[in-house]
Amino acid sequence: MKRPQRTAFRPLVRVWSVLPLPRVASLPDLVMFSAGLALFYGIVQVGRNWLGSFTPHVEISRSLSALPVYAGYSLLRIALAYVLSLLFAVTYGYIAAYRPRAERFMIPLLDVLQSIPVLSFLPGVMLAMAALFSGTPTGR
Repeated sequence: MKRPQRTAFRPLVRVWSVLPLPRVASLPDLVMFSAGLALFYGIVQVGRNWLGSFTPHVEISRSLSALPVYAGYSLLRIALAYVLSLLFAVTYGYIAAYRPRAERFMIPLLDVLQSIPVLSFLPGVMLAMAALFSGTPTGR
């Protein structure tokens, strides 16, 4: 009696049998879903404001003596962004490292946010900076 020959599809059956079964949504999943909905709602609300009239009146000096002041404002924004990102990273890492319950949803959130290109955050950050510091030299 001959043995049946193995086909290329037989190993795939074993792979599907060892995969974990789907599970019911847990609290971290619900928190992530709620955070995604809140983010989407925020984007929609900001988008509504874009439809209004935008007529800013900003005086930008073209003299050479104003150039160091504008460069100083740019360096101030860079330093502020660096300090804020450093504080966020250290705080986020400390909480994720020492609180297992928080780690369950903080690490997946960080993984999702790392997969988004940095340039996709740029319009939102620029809009937030213009809204926070409108009318001041820092927001120009």
